[in-house]
Order: sequence, then C-alpha cells, then structure tokens
Amino acid sequence: MRTAYTPGHTYHLFNHANGWDTLFYNEDNYTYFLKKFAEKIHPVVDTFAYCLIPNHFHFLVRIKSELELYKFYQKKKNLTMRQLDELFKSEKMTFDKIVWLQIKGWLSGYAQAYNKQHGRTGSLFEQNTKQKLVGTPFYFSNVIHYLHYNAVHHQIVRRIEDWPHSSFHAYLSLKSTKLKREEVLNWFGGLHSFRNFHQNL
Repeated sequence: MRTAYTPGHTYHLFNHANGWDTLFYNEDNYTYFLKKFAEKIHPVVDTFAYCLIPNHFHFLVRIKSELELYKFYQKKKNLTMRQLDELFKSEKMTFDKIVWLQIKGWLSGYAQAYNKQHGRTGSLFEQNTKQKLVGTPFYFSNVIHYLHYNAVHHQIVRRIEDWPHSSFHAYLSLKSTKLKREEVLNWFGGLHSFRNFHQNL
C-alpha cells in the first residue's frame, strides 16, 4: 500500500519500465516525457532534481501547499468554492488524490503516445510509482546526488556531467528552469559547494 502524498512534504519518486522494456528510445521520448511532466506535475509539486535512464526515472519533489492544491483543483474542474468544499468534506477528493491523479495522468498519457509511436501495446510502466518520504536534511542532499549520479552508477557514462538527461546541467546554467534552482543552490551554500558535493561523494 502506498503512502499518501502530504502537502509540504518531500518525496523521491521513481518507476521502472515493465520487464525488459525501454522507456526512452530516442531524444524525442526524453523531451516529451519532461514536457508532460511540466504540464501535469509542476502544478502540484516543486521539483528539485530528476534523472531519466533508458528503462527508469527518478524525481525529487515537494508537494505544494494545501491552498495551492485547492486552487489548482478548483480551476481544473471549474468548481465553485461550495462545490469544492463539499467534495473535500465528503472525502470524494483529498490532497493526496489530487497529486496521485496527476501522476497517473502523466504516465498514462506518455505511455499512450509511446505505444502509438513504437507500435506496441500493454502497460509500459510498473503498476505503482514508488515514493520515499525525504525526512532529513542528510537524505535530501544525498538523494540529489544519487539522482545526478544515477547514469554513472548504471555504467552508462563515466562522469555525472556526461549524461544529458538529468537536472545536473540546469544547475550549471543560467537558462530559465522550472526547477527550484536557487533554493537548492542556497541549500548547498552556492554553486561551487554544489559542484564539490557531487565530485567528493
């Protein structure tokens, strides 16, 4: 049984392709996956880091506040405040369910497009997206490193900076990003310390 998504809490999310399947065959797949993440998931989470590997993915996210989730769902469903209040009072809708439905829609939409492109049928992802609550500062720092190091860990590349499909590069860039870049760099004490942390572990 999965843990409920709680507003304001931070989670390490990850999922894997079914069996020996591949999630990302080409650059377009990687790009489209992140595009759908931006559309479906950014409205309900703040994102700190990610890594996409050919057969699995990792994200480090913080669930947005109750008020932000409340307003998002009200706008999405075009509800009055009274209608929304009634949904929550009856527990037909919860903050956890709002996030879960967005994640489900994100992965389902990607899988449908992927199956059509590659002429396949059936489930693409493992049934449940795993989630680990990030409850300590030490764990938060180490999950960021773990995600950025993942392609090296799986021996796809030799250095963190050699893998293009992680958030590591966004932290070295001045380009606009949806990542909480300033918050993360401040957490590590600046860009220099951020880079040293990745090199020294």
